[in-house]
Amino acid sequence: MPECQTDEIGTLRSGIEEIVQRLHPGCDDDLESLLTWLNPNEPSSNHHMRPPPLRLKDTMKLLVNQYYNGQYNSKNEFEISKGLSFDLTNLLPQFYVYQVRYHFFASFDSIKSFKDIQKLERYYDFPLKYIYLFQSNPDEWIMEKDSLRHYLINRNVEFLRNLKQRLAVLMMDDDYEVIEDILDWVNKAGGNVSSTELLMDVIFLKITKYCESHLDGVFSERFLVMKTYNKFITKYWVHITRLLACSVDDHELTNVIYSVFEKQFLRIRTKQAFEIFVANYPSSEPTILEMRKLLTNSKQLRKLIVLFLVEFEARILNPSVTTVDAFLAYVKCVKAFLTLDPSGKYLHSISSFVRSRFQERSDLVTVLLYAIMDLRSSELLEDPHVQVNAASLKALADEFKKSELAIDHDSSFTTGDRNAVADSLTVGGSLPYEEVMEQFLSWTPDSSIILPQSSVKQSPSHGLLDILLELFESKDFFISEFLKLQTKRLLSLKYYRLDKNWSNCLQILKKKLSNGTQATSIGITPSGNPSENTRSEDYSNINYIDVMLWDVKCSLELCQQMHQVSGLDPRIYPKFISYLYWNYHWDTGHSFELPQGLEQELEKYCRVYSEMRPGRALKLCRDQGVVEIELTFEDGRRESLDVTLEQYSVIQQFNADHRSPSLTAEDISAILKMDLARAKSVLRFWVEKRILLLENGYYIVQESKQSADPAVAYNVASGSGSASSLPERQDLTTDHQSQVPSILKNVWPFIQGMLMNLGSLKVEKIHSFLRATVPKELGYSAITQSHLDFYLSSLVEEERLECTSNGSYKLRN
Repeated sequence: MPECQTDEIGTLRSGIEEIVQRLHPGCDDDLESLLTWLNPNEPSSNHHMRPPPLRLKDTMKLLVNQYYNGQYNSKNEFEISKGLSFDLTNLLPQFYVYQVRYHFFASFDSIKSFKDIQKLERYYDFPLKYIYLFQSNPDEWIMEKDSLRHYLINRNVEFLRNLKQRLAVLMMDDDYEVIEDILDWVNKAGGNVSSTELLMDVIFLKITKYCESHLDGVFSERFLVMKTYNKFITKYWVHITRLLACSVDDHELTNVIYSVFEKQFLRIRTKQAFEIFVANYPSSEPTILEMRKLLTNSKQLRKLIVLFLVEFEARILNPSVTTVDAFLAYVKCVKAFLTLDPSGKYLHSISSFVRSRFQERSDLVTVLLYAIMDLRSSELLEDPHVQVNAASLKALADEFKKSELAIDHDSSFTTGDRNAVADSLTVGGSLPYEEVMEQFLSWTPDSSIILPQSSVKQSPSHGLLDILLELFESKDFFISEFLKLQTKRLLSLKYYRLDKNWSNCLQILKKKLSNGTQATSIGITPSGNPSENTRSEDYSNINYIDVMLWDVKCSLELCQQMHQVSGLDPRIYPKFISYLYWNYHWDTGHSFELPQGLEQELEKYCRVYSEMRPGRALKLCRDQGVVEIELTFEDGRRESLDVTLEQYSVIQQFNADHRSPSLTAEDISAILKMDLARAKSVLRFWVEKRILLLENGYYIVQESKQSADPAVAYNVASGSGSASSLPERQDLTTDHQSQVPSILKNVWPFIQGMLMNLGSLKVEKIHSFLRATVPKELGYSAITQSHLDFYLSSLVEEERLECTSNGSYKLRN
């Protein structure tokens, strides 16, 4: 106990003892018992929250209570006694207050929660139920308690923090009675923190949690802020007004609460930007429109853009996401942000951020063109550098169209009618697809509601295609890629019918290029349109396709005339192309001999063409053309395939008429005068198709599916076909076989280093070196020479290796 307080209490105690001795001689022991029972600092001897014994009650009645229960009678001769009794009733309350203060400050640091102070106050109030210390002046004790509360709430930081947390928990549990008790206590304390502030804080917290539970994942509903606010008010408004002691018609308060709902809506939606603008678009459009009304300053929009780009980069702009899926996400992003900000100012920031990442994808132009033309999966060109998922591509194409407009594909396009006229090569008339393409390429967002004006001058509105073309380095690049794609499509075209969407897309691009400086012309940057010279050059490149289409149409007419000539095989449908306009590389290095029968028939067509077109000669494009074949097997199977001339020439060597049960890659290379690497590549194609089998280095026809070893077939399909002997294959487990591709991938650095140091090596030498140098833990002991040969052939196709004329492999320059 501090010395100053000890002196004050000691003085008070002496005064009380002196008065009692004069008033009631012989009561010293009873007085001592009473003071001990009252003292909160005597935990071992005080009241212990229990009623006093009978003798102690008599002492209280004698010294204090008789003055307040009507049993005390004043007489003249006892006036001095009355004065001493009055002093006693003043000294005893002072003594108790000093003891309470001392106990309170001694326990100050241990008061952590509201329950602690409630327990302490009950501890202080308990003796006053039995002894009337403050009967004459009740406010004295009330003010004393309030002053202690005031000090506690202002000085005990941990207590205040826990009090706020307790209020928050009670508000979440809807325990309003306890909240009222706490607020009443805070009001009586009169501290620096008002009960209204505490209550509004927990109300805002309740609104935050309420919004999170009711707004999370809900993107398709309109007026969601108003609906959520109304639900909250209906359920909690009566309790809130009672706690705040305000009117239920307090519109100023309801406006404040509604503004909190709006802020919470924006906060939650900003965190969910990716789900809104990509994952759930266009069903999330009602949410976007509501956000547009609430986003009132550029700072909020910038925060939204930053958080969106962080998520977009992590989930979309990574190598594991295919170009189709990434581009689909970006198209949704473009449409969604144009709905949010019709001015396009912030969309330009997004485009600038993602442009460099998209330019790293070599198949971006191909994906865009496929999607614009809405090609069916059967029309997808086989390109090893393009990973195309048909479902994702269809979803991307759907994003380019109005949902209420459908493309009516003519079923005759794929029926293979040999006598059909190439109507799709004409541009006359109005076609459904043309209307869709026209709307897509000229689409602009609704700008009826504009965000607050900015001092930055906005760029003119562009069509959706213009915005997407900003991803490319230049317009020339896009046009040239379209030209390449159209060329490949026409060269690989069966018969003479081209789907309408190809020709319609061409006409729309030509129209767009001819628009000059109109806003709908193709523009790469928002700053301006391309120069007139560039536009003329692009238009000239586009006109090359007109020449190609004309060649196809003329080929149809010429073919029909040739089929009238006797002696020509009517199963052949030649395509005659102009040398200067088809952007075709004649020297492809694919030199090989055709089967004799086919070679003779093609020579007949050449002679008839020279007769019909005097002065002109034909040159066969051996790497182009499609051959329809039907293969029959001993087990009764029939396989119908469309293959290249090269693939047809190879499989023809296994025809039953040739009586060649087995051939090696070297045999095929010699017979067809074909490069050995190309021969291996084509043979690998037939093995993957389960037409041929590889046994001990020899290729044979798989006459029965049941005769194929499943483990070998699996590895052949994965690019590492087995050429080991039959007993050697039986020793390999299925697990080892399934690990062959990964093992070969792991030894590639050893192969690369070997060829870098030694130049060119044959497969036998490479296999021998690898068995001697590759660590055992890589598992190369399970790899056969044929596995390695197939793997090296695949590396040749990937243009990482070259195969020399003597069958050796070397690094590609």
